[in-house]
Amino acid sequence: MEDVADSSVAKRIVVFQFRGMKQNPLNIGSVEHYNDADLYDHEYKRRRKDAKFYLGLAKKTNPQKTLEVCCGSGRVTRGIARSGFSIDGFDASSAMLERAKLRIEKAGKKAFANTSLWQDDMRSFETDKKYSYIFSAFNSLEHLYTRQDFSSFLARVSRSLASDGTFAFDVQLPHLQWLCRDERKRWARTKFKHPKTGQRLEYT
Repeated sequence: MEDVADSSVAKRIVVFQFRGMKQNPLNIGSVEHYNDADLYDHEYKRRRKDAKFYLGLAKKTNPQKTLEVCCGSGRVTRGIARSGFSIDGFDASSAMLERAKLRIEKAGKKAFANTSLWQDDMRSFETDKKYSYIFSAFNSLEHLYTRQDFSSFLARVSRSLASDGTFAFDVQLPHLQWLCRDERKRWARTKFKHPKTGQRLEYT
């Protein structure tokens, strides 16, 4: 176990050694997009509605303990922790977890004390806690590419969710026109500069 919290603040945010992801070509889509936290946060800096939605569910259900699956850079985590809720979270990306740690540290001592983070795979995560609120935001479940992956994930959630708990997630609705487009071509090009390096990028 590696403690990544500063010694000046109570050490509550910890990152555990990652047990590894199953290797297959589809994992490129689950890894590459999350290697650069600066770029990720730049791309989604205007995305706020889902954070408000999941915080609203927390306020409605008033959970004793919350688990965020695939917490990413802490975009949603921070608001829930700042509102006084105890929240655990994990993600497969070390870069995302480092950004989440910094984001929550900046949110204040209260948020920091309410949060615990670790690195894990959503298909095989293990915890001995029972959570009254588990959620996974921003289409994270779309990285479960097979029926076996999805079943494994749901089994882990079922094992970790209290009997009267709430499980929430969001995914994109399939768009037939987009799915039928030529997979060899690039679609919906967006050109921009990297927020730190100034490198010119093209997102499709």
